[in-house]
Order: sequence, then structure tokens, then C-alpha cells
Amino acid sequence: MAPTFLLIELAAAVSRQAGQPIAGLSAVKDVFYIRATHFQSPNPPLFWEAVELAAGLSLRAGDAIYVALARQLNIPLVSWDREQLQRARSLIATYTPNDYPF
Repeated sequence: MAPTFLLIELAAAVSRQAGQPIAGLSAVKDVFYIRATHFQSPNPPLFWEAVELAAGLSLRAGDAIYVALARQLNIPLVSWDREQLQRARSLIATYTPNDYPF
């Protein structure tokens, strides 16, 4: 489960790293069509939860969306972002991909 914001982040990161816009778009299409991945579009409750978490936990905007979605769905947050994991730890279970108990 991921917010649709992930697709924007992916396009930006891959395009910038590769120096080619088409690489970012291709990566987004590849991820979007993975059957095991489900995307949640921002709705008003998710938006306001992210606003409150961004302010309350001093999270970056993108980080707050991921934490809000995990919190609303009562699922753990899995991320490489140590700051995001540390700040969200008081609200939800957090793991790095290496530590997640599959």
C-alpha cells in the first residue's frame, strides 16, 4: 500500500538520477502496474491527518503522507528514511526494509 504521491517521488528521483525524463516515466509505469502494489489517492481525511502529523511531528510533507496512510490503515511503515521512522515510531510500528518481519 502506498500513497499516489510515491509515483511523483519516483518520477522525480529516477529522472534526476538518469538525466532523462523518459526514465522516470518508465519507472512509474513499471511500479504502477505491479499487481501487489495498491495506491491510495489523497482524500480529505488523509490530507488533514498528514497536515496534523507534519506539524505535530515536524515531518517533511511527503513523509507525513506516508505516515498518515500507515496510521489510517493501521499498518506498519516500512522506509529507508531514518528520520521519518524515528518520528513516527510513537504512533505506528516502523521498520526498515531489512528489519521488516515478512
